[in-house]
Amino acid sequence: LENYSEPFIIGTGEGGHWMIRAFPSEDKIKFSVYIGGTWHAAETTNEYDGAWHSLAAVYSRTDGQITLYKDGLLSQSTSIPTSSLYNHSSWDYVALGGGFGSNINGKLDELSIWNTALSQSEIQSYLTTSPTGSESGLIAYWNFNEGTGTTLTDQTANGNDGTIYGATWSTDVPGAVTYYVATDGSDDNDGSENSPFATIQAGIDAASNGDTVLVEAGTYVENINYNGKNIAVIGEDRETTIIDGSQNGGVVTFNSGEDSTTVLNRFTIQNGFKEGNEGSVFPDDYSGAGIFIGYNSHPKIMNCKIINNTSADEGGGIFINGSSPTLYNLEILNNYAPSFGGGLWCGGNDASSNNSPSNIVANNLLVSNNESETGAGIYIVQSIYQIDVITVNNNSSTSESA
Repeated sequence: LENYSEPFIIGTGEGGHWMIRAFPSEDKIKFSVYIGGTWHAAETTNEYDGAWHSLAAVYSRTDGQITLYKDGLLSQSTSIPTSSLYNHSSWDYVALGGGFGSNINGKLDELSIWNTALSQSEIQSYLTTSPTGSESGLIAYWNFNEGTGTTLTDQTANGNDGTIYGATWSTDVPGAVTYYVATDGSDDNDGSENSPFATIQAGIDAASNGDTVLVEAGTYVENINYNGKNIAVIGEDRETTIIDGSQNGGVVTFNSGEDSTTVLNRFTIQNGFKEGNEGSVFPDDYSGAGIFIGYNSHPKIMNCKIINNTSADEGGGIFINGSSPTLYNLEILNNYAPSFGGGLWCGGNDASSNNSPSNIVANNLLVSNNESETGAGIYIVQSIYQIDVITVNNNSSTSESA
């Protein structure tokens, strides 16, 4: 949005009783509902930064709350009466980009209306995957993909098509966003450069496909999961930017089909620990204490040190199962697995019926001082591999080759 007098983003028509509206004089965007003769609002900041942002407004009669999310993160939740919204005759249409005598000076894309209160996790999932149009509770969904004409087509079967007045089509669609993480940040921040998150996982959760998470030097005690996000997470320097698993599970996980645009770059990955116990899932809870790559995932792991990780079964440092990652300029040091591949284990997807092989490309690896029963440095089975420039030394096996 441009800084323009109180632009109306979306809401019921003239005189209607719910809306999302910008207030430039306050640097705010507000979601307002009219209940019991009173307007109630939840708000978020609006930076007018020229970037795309996602807004999700939720009205829950069950919880007695109205909530506004920005880019998948909670901005504000406000308690309200649990009665129904005011019933007004103008509810027979919804206005996008104009109303109350004020038109938006900006761009809109990907708008949907639901008759159910979405959870934050559901809202975050739609940041990366658009609705299909057939979801339960979805009343209307406009993806703005027509590119021409004066009709905005509802992608559901409900036929809530819109008519365009005065607006023009644009090819300026939502693009990549960079989020920032620093040890002195807060997960209540918005992840901008001047308001960074405190944890890498918060950056991942906020990001959408194609986005970047930049991590300032420091030690981050956490266990991160990309959760299917095809994003780049980049540290300042691998010697000074550390993800420490604190002996509490695996440090980094790729287990949701992440594609080859997914990147982990310039980190030390240390102190992962997987022990497995009753109820544990194999191989997820046993293998890959440093980095777990499974279930047809294809990330690039670059310029990292993977050190001092211990698994309960295979792949103390890195475990690759039925996946096709690229490994470049890695030091895999001082890791332990009791069975196979103290440093690195790579094999077919033995946890699924398709038994698909792994296919790895690796270059410039140092694999040293790792320990396991068999294949202490590297253990590869049922895999296609291309490995160039690799040093394997000082690894210790208690049974077969080191």
